[in-house]
Formats: sequence, C-alpha cells, structure tokens
Amino acid sequence: MARAATATINLDAIRHNYLLAKSVAPEQGALAIIKANAYGHGAVEVANALSKDVDGFGVACIEEAVELREAGIRLPILLLEGFFTPDELPIISDLDL
Repeated sequence: MARAATATINLDAIRHNYLLAKSVAPEQGALAIIKANAYGHGAVEVANALSKDVDGFGVACIEEAVELREAGIRLPILLLEGFFTPDELPIISDLDL
C-alpha cells in the first residue's frame, strides 16, 4: 500500500533562512519569491511569516497577487510574468501591483 507523502512546514525556519540570506547584503532590498503557492509551503502563510522582514514579494501571475491582497498583504508585489491580457490592467492598477 502506498503512503501519502507529507511535508511539515516550519515558518520560523523559513524566516530564519531568509534572514540568513539577507545578512549577506543587509543594506540591499530584497523580495521574497513566493510563486507557485510558495513552492507548496502556502503563499499566504509564508508572506505573513516574512512580511516584517522583506521589502515585498514576487509572484508568477495575477491570481497569486490577488490571493495575497485578499489576505491583507499590503507590501509591494511584483508580477514576475507581467500581464497577459489588457483586461488585467485595471486589476493591476486597483491592487497596486
């Protein structure tokens, strides 16, 4: 019988690792890239864990940015893939992306 794979996410460890990487160049700004649901770790959860330490977030697409804004994330969000259709432009403007 197959067993389901599980992953235990330690948000304190994610924050520690971010701060360790950031310590290499503390005077530089940095974005946390949390596309693809933070690589399966939970984008909103990771964003909340890092929001006091990062300058903003990078996501792959507009849907990921909308999810963060709807969760109350107000830091800058960079759309790594940009936009694909003109009807996305009002959303980008409204959400300050």
